[in-house]
Amino acid sequence: MLTGRDVVNRVFRLCKTLIWLLVAYKWADWRNYKKYYPTLLFMSLGDLLYNFTFYNFPLWELFDPILNVTFTTLLFDLITFPASILLYLSLFPKNNGFKKVTYILKWIALFTFLEWITLQFSLVRYSNGWNLWWSIAFNTFMFPALKIHYDKPLLAWLFMLIVGSIIAYYFKLPLGSMK
Repeated sequence: MLTGRDVVNRVFRLCKTLIWLLVAYKWADWRNYKKYYPTLLFMSLGDLLYNFTFYNFPLWELFDPILNVTFTTLLFDLITFPASILLYLSLFPKNNGFKKVTYILKWIALFTFLEWITLQFSLVRYSNGWNLWWSIAFNTFMFPALKIHYDKPLLAWLFMLIVGSIIAYYFKLPLGSMK
């Protein structure tokens, strides 16, 4: 039986997804989505690889009291992340280096704030030493990596392979825990 908190959590998650879609619909560059498509796949594939690799040793999990972790992850990987990254890339400043850095910092702050709210609703679970500070550090690498991928995909894959390896090493991912 669903509790009141379960219903609030469910509504929050759906509202968050719908807001990303509406904001992306209004301000993202949908006409040129094909330019951004490889980077949208890069983000979603990266998250799916994390979920597959860390299946039995998660650092974080998206939680929904009604949906299972797999469906919740697919919701994010197929809808929320692509909408947010399309918006991020299509509004990325063209020339000014200071504006670029400020823009990236705003996105890091936005994703951190949204994760903090998600944490308050118990819709994300941390384990095996992960916490919000690690998410901030990860976002600090992720947003520049997305822009790098948009411009130079192979360099971004190398960059994220190194970051992923460091995370697996630091958090002592037991290879035996992998599927």
